[in-house]
Amino acid sequence: MPTAHLRVLVVDDHVDVADTLADLLGQLGFATRVAYDGTTAVIAATEFEPDVVVLDLRLPDMNGDDVCKALRALPGGGSMRIIALSGWNREHVPTEGACFDDFLTKPVGAATVLDLLAQSGAPSA
Repeated sequence: MPTAHLRVLVVDDHVDVADTLADLLGQLGFATRVAYDGTTAVIAATEFEPDVVVLDLRLPDMNGDDVCKALRALPGGGSMRIIALSGWNREHVPTEGACFDDFLTKPVGAATVLDLLAQSGAPSA
């Protein structure tokens, strides 16, 4: 897979969901890191410099929009591909001025995530 060199940050407060997705991507050769809340996600992104962030919208400490805006404000944040992941249908998600590149509704299949990663291109510098 040509995009397996990408760094992917998985953010979800459901530990099993986050760990399973990160494990799957890791087995496919992606570098992964996991965060279970928004604050940790921003810190992890600062250290890990992900190319792609798969971001749950309902986190215990911050909402997905706020996390997305914080990620975009980081150096290199404008070039991150940020994929919203929600149990809500897109029409029912309160996102004002959302800065997400893509939106997925749970449950989502691995093939769908892999297709979006394939569209992510080269890693950020």
